[in-house]
Amino acid sequence: MKIADKYAARLGTAKFRHPPPEFGNVQPAHMQDVRPPYSGAPGWQCSVYYFWYEYLRRHDGYRATCQANGVGDYAQQFTIFGNVHTLDFADWWGQYYVLFEERRPLRRLKQMPALDQQGYPIDPSKLFLEVDLTAPFTNLIKQFREEVWLQNRAAEDRIERGQKARAQRRGQPIPRRPDLDETKSTALYPVAARPMLFALYQHLAVWDAKQADPEADDADLFGRASVTAKLPYAEQEIASLKDEGLKVTDLEKANRRAKRLAVQRHLRIARQYIGNVVTGEFPKRNKR
Repeated sequence: MKIADKYAARLGTAKFRHPPPEFGNVQPAHMQDVRPPYSGAPGWQCSVYYFWYEYLRRHDGYRATCQANGVGDYAQQFTIFGNVHTLDFADWWGQYYVLFEERRPLRRLKQMPALDQQGYPIDPSKLFLEVDLTAPFTNLIKQFREEVWLQNRAAEDRIERGQKARAQRRGQPIPRRPDLDETKSTALYPVAARPMLFALYQHLAVWDAKQADPEADDADLFGRASVTAKLPYAEQEIASLKDEGLKVTDLEKANRRAKRLAVQRHLRIARQYIGNVVTGEFPKRNKR
């Protein structure tokens, strides 16, 4: 799958909080290593943003609004996320990636203008910034404060490294400082939780299997959706006992119950993800 050339150049420099989808003609900037949702998954599926699109497609009310060309209960959301049922993922991402892009109206210049012979800033108390004057003023003030805080934190780091070195020389315990909270996303629609692509894929596979055969026993959907879960008894063990003429009814019942519970858990999570994605929160569940 390829993305339209008119979006490709801009996407090549866009920054995202989480690894973006990778298309044949677009190499995302600062691409991180990512565990694929399943073996052999193409690059454009190896992103939480792909699953955002797919879960939105499973929402019945949103589907009805899309079919009515934006008229319906989710008309407001339609103006934000567009018609996910007429656009394939590449076209949708090309048009709507700006919803998930990190916005940084204030950023450090790549090179300090005044450096000494050793390459250090002549005046370390100064920080040179590039400012986007079209950005909202409140955002600029907020990010300016963040940059000043980071500068102060860098000075604290230098002091802390010195303290650690002295403690090591003296054989004393190394002082520890609590970790900082991760900086918040600046995207219009940030990812709501740390995504696990394999889990998102598994929930969706179970959901689709259930929609394809609503009357099927949940235990039977376990195999159809290739659910990965540890069962009380290995299938090989049960087959071996059967060959020996032993009764395995209780073992099979225990396994079927475990399969049923695993499938129901996936359905429960998928239902919550689908219900919340239409409000702009994904992946989010209200309860386990």
